[in-house]
Amino acid sequence: MKTEKVLIFAILIGINAIIWYEVLGVYSSIVMLAIVVVVVFILSRGRRRK
Repeated sequence: MKTEKVLIFAILIGINAIIWYEVLGVYSSIVMLAIVVVVVFILSRGRRRK
């Protein structure tokens, strides 16, 4: 269950990244991806603590 949710989440992030890249350009997509990576990292640490 957990791995499936992670895979679906990763696919959605990938689709969003492509859309953001086409709409906003390179720099905005890099910023968005950096924010997503940080959020995922924080969530994964939070889940491990629980």
